[in-house]
Amino acid sequence: MAPRVVLITGERESRIFRALTDIRSSTGSSTGFGRLLVESVLAQGDIAIATLRKPSVLDDLKAQHGPEKLLVLRLDVTKKEDIEQAFQEAKKVFGRIDVVISNAGFSALAESEATPESITRSMFDVNVFGPIALAKRSLAFFRDENPTSSGYFISISSISGVVSFPAVGTYCATKHAIEAYVEALAGELDPKWNIKVTSVTPSLYATPVMTNAPSIPVHPAYANNPSLPSNAMRQFLDPSTFGKRPPGEDPAKAVKAILSLLDMEKAPLRFPLGTGAIEGLLAKSQQLQQQAEEFREIALSTGWDDEEKQE
Repeated sequence: MAPRVVLITGERESRIFRALTDIRSSTGSSTGFGRLLVESVLAQGDIAIATLRKPSVLDDLKAQHGPEKLLVLRLDVTKKEDIEQAFQEAKKVFGRIDVVISNAGFSALAESEATPESITRSMFDVNVFGPIALAKRSLAFFRDENPTSSGYFISISSISGVVSFPAVGTYCATKHAIEAYVEALAGELDPKWNIKVTSVTPSLYATPVMTNAPSIPVHPAYANNPSLPSNAMRQFLDPSTFGKRPPGEDPAKAVKAILSLLDMEKAPLRFPLGTGAIEGLLAKSQQLQQQAEEFREIALSTGWDDEEKQE
């Protein structure tokens, strides 16, 4: 089997594009899931296109693998011109892109009413508008520019896109938004395009996501009650308490699971990863079912009466 081409993008990092030699591209490739994805794609014999704001941080991998296996490009996912340039360079070098892994995102610890508007807007730019622009360009490339219409768009989302948590409300809002977009996108595709779409919803993994998060002071109204959920979450995710590694499960195993998607005949719409993701999905589904049953009578009472239906 020929190597795939994978493009990887990420937060202020890069992602991988994978093609049928397999060329893969990924944004957000400098740390955390991003770098692990690039390393794992290369280790299994595929071709990686890593995009990030500071390409020099991958100089060690470039020296190890060479330009025929690893293309490193500068990309800020919030800039459409960077996205376009990355796709054009990938096409020029490899002729196709098999997989795009959208890994962009950042979080911030803060009560919902304490998150500054500037950080809220920046988080939506990186976590939502950038990935949407990337998804649009990916689909157009897969359908119209690959030698044959095909491709796989993988969005690295979060269980926070299904279940909201205290102290990360703005982050949860961005992940709910991209979850909804990807779900709608997957339902719109013409099967003859041979394009697959999956949203990966991991729970907490031991990556630098919170170590690199902006520092926002506690809202004064919440400061004097340490038992409030947002304060408990702040303490749990405070980098100064992490010890040898951040809290969470094994990111290397998560990356292995993510790349297993590439060999699945049928792409799942949603791919949960981690104990917290499974527990979160099950709890959310139970909560929604209970709410539907509780308010069924009221909800169904708002329809037209029989005589009004006929008018």
